[in-house]
Amino acid sequence: MKQSQNMQKALEKQVLPKLIADGFTGKFPHYRKFYSDRIELISFPSYKYGNAFYVLASVAYPNREKDERNINYSFFEGNIDELAADDCPLRYVLKGNFGELFYYTDVYITYICGLMYQGVSEDRAKTYKRKWYEIRVQKADENIYEKVCGQVNKKLPKVYRWWNKMSKK
Repeated sequence: MKQSQNMQKALEKQVLPKLIADGFTGKFPHYRKFYSDRIELISFPSYKYGNAFYVLASVAYPNREKDERNINYSFFEGNIDELAADDCPLRYVLKGNFGELFYYTDVYITYICGLMYQGVSEDRAKTYKRKWYEIRVQKADENIYEKVCGQVNKKLPKVYRWWNKMSKK
């Protein structure tokens, strides 16, 4: 099984049941909770360079005037039941274990041209030769998926506080 599949499986086992118990519905990676005046949204999109994901939250107000709904209609044309957090311009990105990202692999930090993190996949790690300017800051092992889920669960209350603040707008 690939690392991304293992991470998704761990999220579905350790993080998503709490959201589903709280009334969220959907299919990985997008979930939503419907209220009479708003829809709370949360997504777990993969990082485009792999080996990481981020947690993106938003809220939409479908009963308001079109320009006050927090829905980007130039990209979203679908059913409101399929709305995702990235369809909304006002978003909250949960702080990850490295910047905004939750890496689930070996991670190296580089200080050339600013601070950068580089994830090295499980397959690539077997032959990876660290460059002189890189420092490994995370070593993936068989417990990495549970550790990352623990980090997400620990930080998830920040998303709930943001939603609560947005519910009063």
